[in-house]
Amino acid sequence: MMITICLLILSYRVTQGKISGRRFSYWMLLSVYLAGVVSLTLFPLPVQRSLIDEVIREQHGEHHNFLPFKLLLDTVNSGQGEAFLIQVMGNVLLFVPLGIFLLVLYPMMKRRNVIMLGFMMSIGIESTQAIIGLFIGYNYRSFDVDDVWLNTLGTAFGVLIISGILKRIRAANQKNRNTDDSRKVIDNSSS
Repeated sequence: MMITICLLILSYRVTQGKISGRRFSYWMLLSVYLAGVVSLTLFPLPVQRSLIDEVIREQHGEHHNFLPFKLLLDTVNSGQGEAFLIQVMGNVLLFVPLGIFLLVLYPMMKRRNVIMLGFMMSIGIESTQAIIGLFIGYNYRSFDVDDVWLNTLGTAFGVLIISGILKRIRAANQKNRNTDDSRKVIDNSSS
């Protein structure tokens, strides 16, 4: 609902000429990305009372992890290498777009602030999972400190990727400007 309202406001600003179509496209992509992150990390919510009661009775809920590297080391030590890769790569890759989108939309934002926003978003997601677990009576998803630092690392990778791309674009633009300036000098001197 909130995403729809934000997109309607942005659409209005585009029609009024206050933001470009390209910037609107970036905002659209960011909105779709954020909706995907929320969907992936918080849903589906368990709502069937009988299922919730059974999970509580059988104690099948997830366990929170507040020790860095614990879940990752447990996964490796149990011989589940594929699960380890999925855990690490999934959490890192999930937040790479955040670092990219924030710097594309706010190029003057300090890199460390973008990374800090990624950290805060990850803490927000993990905390929301824990709070929902408190409300329904069991941990349907766990608060995992490893998810937090892996998500933050993903944001940092996104920042590095887009910073490198933007640096190359600026260098190419500068080279084109220098070439155009030298052509103007040659044209003026031959006149």
